[in-house]
Amino acid sequence: MSSGTEDDLGSLGLSLIEAKRSVWWINENERLAGHEAIGRALQGVGGVWGLLGRAMTIAPISWVASSVYRRVAANRHRFNK
Repeated sequence: MSSGTEDDLGSLGLSLIEAKRSVWWINENERLAGHEAIGRALQGVGGVWGLLGRAMTIAPISWVASSVYRRVAANRHRFNK
C-alpha cells in the first residue's frame, strides 16, 4: 500500500494492521469494527437487511455474528482465489 493510503488511515485513527484485520464503520459518533461494523452498514441499507443488522447487535445473535465474522476474517485469503 502506498504511504497515501497509510496517511488516509492515520486520519481515521487506524493503523494499517487494524485496517487489514477488520472492516470498520467510522463516523463522527461511532468507531465500530468487525461484525458490529457490518451490522451498522446493514442498518443503513434498511428493510430486511436493516433488521438483520440490528439483530447482529443483540445477544445472543451478536455472539454468533462475532464468531462467524472472526472465522471469515481469519480465512478471507481463501476467498480471493
